[in-house]
This record gives sequence, C-alpha cells and structure tokens, in this order.
Amino acid sequence: MMLRKKRWSKTVLAAFAACALLFGCTGYELPPAVEQQASGTASQSDPSYTSQLYIDIGMIDIEPTVLDMIIKVYQEKYPEVEVITHKLSEQEMAQGRDPSYPAPDILYVNGLNPSAYPGGPADIYAEMEKGTYLDLSAMWDVQPGDGLNGAMLDAGLYKGKRYIVPISFQVPALLTSQEIMQDLAFDPKACTDLSGFFGQVSSAQGRLGNEKAVALTQPGAFQMFPYSGPGGIYDREQGAIMDRAAFQQFCESYKPYAAADGLTQRDQLKYNTDALTSFLRTGSADAVAFYLEDMGFTIMEGYLQLKADGQTSVILPLPDFNGGAQAQMTAGLAIASDSPNKENAYKFIKTMLSSDVQREIHLGFHKAPVYTAVVEDNLRGVLGQGSATAKSSQPLTDEDAQAYMDVFSSITTCTLPDTAVADIFYACMSPYFEGKTDFDTCYDQMTSQLRTRLS
Repeated sequence: MMLRKKRWSKTVLAAFAACALLFGCTGYELPPAVEQQASGTASQSDPSYTSQLYIDIGMIDIEPTVLDMIIKVYQEKYPEVEVITHKLSEQEMAQGRDPSYPAPDILYVNGLNPSAYPGGPADIYAEMEKGTYLDLSAMWDVQPGDGLNGAMLDAGLYKGKRYIVPISFQVPALLTSQEIMQDLAFDPKACTDLSGFFGQVSSAQGRLGNEKAVALTQPGAFQMFPYSGPGGIYDREQGAIMDRAAFQQFCESYKPYAAADGLTQRDQLKYNTDALTSFLRTGSADAVAFYLEDMGFTIMEGYLQLKADGQTSVILPLPDFNGGAQAQMTAGLAIASDSPNKENAYKFIKTMLSSDVQREIHLGFHKAPVYTAVVEDNLRGVLGQGSATAKSSQPLTDEDAQAYMDVFSSITTCTLPDTAVADIFYACMSPYFEGKTDFDTCYDQMTSQLRTRLS
C-alpha cells in the first residue's frame, strides 16, 4: 500500500508540474463560462442560450487554464450552449464531490474515481462494466486520418462499445547512442519484446557494476509496463492472463534491474538525479548509459546533446510483451451515461480532438496527442533552428525530427491505464523480485487474485 501511495503522489506531482509549465502558454482569454451555485443554478445566464453543458474544473489531467482555453474554443463554435462550470474545492478533491451541485456531463478518465473524483485510483474497466460511461458508438462520427491516430482512438473501445475518447498518451522510449550500446554490448535487435528489452538492460547493468546507472527514469520503468490488453499482463476484455512461461521469461529478465528501477525499495531510486541533470544538459554519458522516459521534448533535448557530444543518438521505443511499440493513455474523456446533455458533451469531446486544442495540450503536457499530426510542428517550434530553446550548437535537423516521428509511426499497441492489475502485480510479484519467494508461488498468487478480483 505504501508503494501504491508513493506512485500515486508522484503522478500527482508530475501532473501539477506539467500544469505549472503550461500556465500562460495558451494565449487565450478566459471564456465567459458561468459558475455553478450549490443549488445547481448558474450565477448568471443569457436568454440566448438554448441548452447547457456541465463541466467540473479541478482534475489534475486537464489544468484549469487549458480547460478555459478549450471552453472558449467550444463556445465560439457553439454559442447557443451555456457552459456551466464547477470548480472542485480542496475538500471535494479529498473527500468526494459535493452532491448538491448538478453532476457533470463530461467525465475525465485518467485512473481517478470518475464518480467521486478522489479516493485514489479507480478501475476504469469496472466503470465501463457497470455503466458509468455512455456508449458513444451510435453517435461516433470521428474518422481517423487527417492527423488523428486511429489506434489511439480505439483504445477507448471495450467489448465492441466505445466508452472512452483518449486525448493524450505517454509513449515510453529509451534514449542512448550507438557508441554506448557498442561499449556495453547492448543489442537493440534483441529488444523485440519487453523480455528482450530488459534482458539487454539487465546485462548492461551487470557490466557497469555500480559505476553508473544504466538507465535513468523519473517514474520507474515498471510504471510504463502494459498491464492490460492483448500485449499486457492481463487482457481484461478476454479474461486472459499472460502465459506462465512467457511471463517468467520477462520476470527473470527484469529481476536484476528491479532494485535499480525502484520496484523493490520504498525510498529514493538508485540513480543519482544530479547525473540525470548532467546527462540532459551536457549529453555526457560519464554517469549515465541510457535515459528511459516518455517521448516528450526532454528526451529530444538529450538526443541533441548526445549529438553535440559527438555521439550517434538512438531512440528505442519500449515494446509490449508481444513486441509492439506501445502507447498508454494518460488522459481521456467520457460522457456520463445519465447525462441530460449528451449531444453537447459529445460536441465538447470533438472540440478536444481538434488540431488547435491538441496542439496546446501537447505543448503544455508534452504527452503524445491523438492528433499526432501536430507533434512534428510543435517539436520544430520548440527545438528547431531559431526557436527560443534550441541549442545553438546543435539545432534540430530534418533527420532528427524523422527519428522522433519514427517512434510514433511504430506504435502498434495502445492501452488504458489499469491500476487494478498493476497493484496486483506489485503485491504478488515483489517478493520474487526481492528474492524472498520463488516465481511459481508468486505467479500462482497473482493469477488467483486476477481471476478472483477482476474476472
């Protein structure tokens, strides 16, 4: 339980850091949205409105400033809709949503409890099963293409129904160089799946000893594992658990690295954060061999610094258990199944998928948008020649941008966050990674809990 709380607090802190970064980036004026009173009536109203849309403000995955911008775009397109917002208080975030306010039409889906908001991570799959979210299949008219990534959008499908519309994803990848891989006998061709990937990482860690951290990552690689879906540990839709032999192969490959990754300890990760800062600032591999991180702009800053240091930079996408490059949803939207304003809510979701809105979300949160066509333009704007943050010694080239975009093009698996499977994995398999219990005992316990609690 302590590990779970620590993981959750890290996620919250990271989200608030992203929010602080985004503040002031949109350039939009605040919209004339009205605020709810406890009675459910608006504090002001305009007779020109013909319908309403209720939205809560205060969720960590969509920062209020960004949401203000999105509402403005929405109101400009649908001026007949009165957008009524309710800013969640600190007490509501901690104890539960005040029921005296009308329920929101839009539900934010990022692992939080979608009904009450606080209370820690929620089981998204359980919420779909019990009907919390509206099935959007009948009204769905969004066509992939023209910049929208169909595989990412379809992560919101469950048992043939479309409950969730993903807005952004994390795309984990490993940054290194050909020279470093050669020195450590790291074979990228062996990284065909997650087992092969960590087999190479663990072998490299063994060759380094304690001289340097083989792979630095702020959240821990274990938080980037695909827990659900066909390429994960447990396929929630099919009720299928990963094969024992394949799962054992993965656990054996990851075990030598588990302590360095922070899975088997409750305090600071093994790596030195000063080494990470130095790596990203100077490109020096004196203390770091690899950098494992989400495909934001930071990883490309390190990429350019390695080039400036005379190395041949390489980005390797983190595969799933079946070998596909993976992306995991970080934020999504759903419509409350009992919403009286379903059409307005759906129009809001479509607004969220527009190129302008997706561009701002990507710039602020550095997470992969489902409208992937905006990624390269944003990358060039942030790191390209003449940009404010470009390194004069090593500006972004067309070749660099292509290497970055190739990772996005390689994505074959898009999954939803699944804290329920993740927590069972941590609880049952940690004794094996710590060397306290044999694999078969831990695996049997994990499969038993998965079937008992989630089937």
